Amino acid sequence: MKSLPNILIVDDNAENLTYFEIVLKPHKLRLIKAESGFEALEKIENTDLALAIIDVRMPGMSGYELAMKMNEEKSGEKVPIIFITANYVDEVQLFKGYGSGAVDFIFKPINNDILYYKVQVFLDLFNQKQTIVRESDLLKKYSQRLAGLNASLKTSREYLDKIINSVASPIFVKDDRYRFCLVNDALCKLLAVPAEDLLGKTGFEHFPDDQNDVFLAKDREVFFTGRENINEELLTDGAGKIRTIITSKTLYTDADGNKFLVGIINDITERNEMEKKFLASEKLAVMGRLVADVAHEINNPLAIIMGRTQLMLRRIDNKPTLFKAQLTTILESARRCKVILSGLLSYSRTIGKDEDVVNLHDMILEAVDNVNYQYEMNFIEIALRCNLPGNIEITGNKVALLSVFVNLIRNARQAMGEKGNLSILIEKGNNNQVKIEIRDTGIGISVDEMQKLFKPFISGWKEGEGTGLGLATSRGIIETHGGMMTAESEGEGTGAKFIILLPYKLKKKETGQLARKMED
Repeated sequence: MKSLPNILIVDDNAENLTYFEIVLKPHKLRLIKAESGFEALEKIENTDLALAIIDVRMPGMSGYELAMKMNEEKSGEKVPIIFITANYVDEVQLFKGYGSGAVDFIFKPINNDILYYKVQVFLDLFNQKQTIVRESDLLKKYSQRLAGLNASLKTSREYLDKIINSVASPIFVKDDRYRFCLVNDALCKLLAVPAEDLLGKTGFEHFPDDQNDVFLAKDREVFFTGRENINEELLTDGAGKIRTIITSKTLYTDADGNKFLVGIINDITERNEMEKKFLASEKLAVMGRLVADVAHEINNPLAIIMGRTQLMLRRIDNKPTLFKAQLTTILESARRCKVILSGLLSYSRTIGKDEDVVNLHDMILEAVDNVNYQYEMNFIEIALRCNLPGNIEITGNKVALLSVFVNLIRNARQAMGEKGNLSILIEKGNNNQVKIEIRDTGIGISVDEMQKLFKPFISGWKEGEGTGLGLATSRGIIETHGGMMTAESEGEGTGAKFIILLPYKLKKKETGQLARKMED
């Protein structure tokens, strides 16, 4: 409840005090009356005054002295004082009065109306001041409460940020104008874009138009229907790789009716690649079994043909030369078929096998040793360089990959003859791939041969020196591992270079290291 303003009236004449009380009675106030300065100081101790009306001439302590003492004891704002006097006041007296805290003088005889309205003015000023003080206190309380709420909100936001940033899946929130208003670290990492470059923007500039069309269509569908949307779509990441994702989008409406879209992305690129690789492996395994069965079935009648032909050749020494040449052609063709079947059987043994971590450097050295066992390579200078970082890991079918490098190195040896330079470089390529370059100084590859180099049953060697399956099989093995193989040559006599790209993964951290990192 609002208290009444206090007004001090000091006059050594009791009748004057009664007069003031009668005149000021219509005002809502509390009068404090005193007949001396000493009594006044005693009564107003620890009391806030809206106004003091003091007689200038009083025994013991004059009005000026009382005013000086009153305002000396006030640490805050001074008390406004109206002096009452019956005498003429010169400039010296006025200066003395104003210096002691006076705001006005009233001369006797007092005009009731003037006294009444002057007091009214000071009461209004006091009430306004009290209102300002109360509102200031209230504002201070609200400010403190708001500061507490802001601190709580900041803590909640930081807590929310920690939660969504700990989620491995990319998360985002968009407003009804399709602008990002929240993104987590996983999304920023996927797009290779800092959060400040996404927030408040649509982000369309980071994607191709065809992908933006799909994103925008699904966003609109969620905002217009209010139903959850789950869609498999393509997204180009920050490295320029097109990834396959499943995006779940739901609508959220806050207490003020504002609508937001909440999205969660699940990257299924690796899963799809693994599924395709698994299916390819299954198909190859079936094909391998089929090839083995067919080769086995053909080998038996082929052996009979070769045996009978050889027997006939031994018995026709006295027969015409043309007939003998025809039998020789049949025997050589049968032998070629047997070599092709042998190659098919060797290939069938490499597919459908389990994959494991491979060491490319050691595998290529093993391939060189295998070729050296078949062909003399003492006069061929071999340079093997491996520039792979230690955190890169490649998985694959060891037997199959070894057969690829054996085939390429054997081809290089045949192309160079007994002398030449063979350089092999293993290094980190682009798009999470390892690049292997095998370069020789051999006879090179013509433009015509380059166009059909990887086609099956077409050999670049002289008749009888190759099956035409080596490079086709090798390329198939590399592609089965998610890689690719290409060849380069400037023409005959310039040597050749074969390039193999294989996908790699970063090695997983040791459990102990991860635990120590979490503790830190």
